[in-house]
Amino acid sequence: MIRYYIVGIALFCTPPLLLAHDHGHAHNHQHSHDHDHASAHEHGVGHLDAALDGTQLEMALTIPAHDIVGFEHAPRDDKQKQAIKDAHRQLGEAAELFAFSAAANCLPEQALVESDFDHKHGHDHKHGHDHKHGHDHKHGHDHNHGHDHKHGHDHADFHIQYRFSCEHPEKLERVDVKLFEAYPALQRIRLQAVGPDGQSGGTLTPDQPSFTF
Repeated sequence: MIRYYIVGIALFCTPPLLLAHDHGHAHNHQHSHDHDHASAHEHGVGHLDAALDGTQLEMALTIPAHDIVGFEHAPRDDKQKQAIKDAHRQLGEAAELFAFSAAANCLPEQALVESDFDHKHGHDHKHGHDHKHGHDHKHGHDHNHGHDHKHGHDHADFHIQYRFSCEHPEKLERVDVKLFEAYPALQRIRLQAVGPDGQSGGTLTPDQPSFTF
C-alpha cells in the first residue's frame, strides 16, 4: 500500500510536482525522475529538483532507502516496518529539513512522501493512486514492479515532494539543506534548480549544504 503523509490543506492533484510549468527543462526533468533516478540509484547520493515560481517554492527529493533506514529489501520484521513508517513521518517534516533566508518568510504548505517499499507487495501498491497518479500511468498492473523485478534488484528509494509559500521570494538568498545532519549516510545531493534568473545545477555536500536560485 502506498503511504502518503500530507502536511497542508489539500492533496497534490497534479502529476508529481510540476516544477514551474513555464520552465520546460525542469518540468521534463521531474516527470522523468522515476526513471532517471532509478537508473542512477547510488547509495549515498540523493537528487533534488527545486523551482521558485512567484511565491511558490516546490522541491522534489529522491534518496536511496539505504541512506534513510539502512536497508532496501522488503521489511522482514516489525522493527523494519516501524523504521519505514518513522522515515515517512520524519521526511515529511519539511521545516526540520530545510531552512531559508529569514527575510523571505518561507513556510511549509505540503509534504508528500512515498517510498518504493510500498510497491514490493504486488497489487497493494495501487491504493492511493487517485491522489497522485492515474492508474494506467504508474500504478497499473501492466506497469507495476513485480516481485521478480524489484526483489531481484532490492533497490528502493524515498520520493518526497515539498511545497513552501514565500511571502518575499525576492529576499530568498539561500536555501540550507539539513538532510546531511539528519541522515549521515547521505554524502551528496545532485541539484537542479529553476528560479527567476534561470536554471542552475550542482552538487550539495555536508560541507556545502546550501544553494541559491
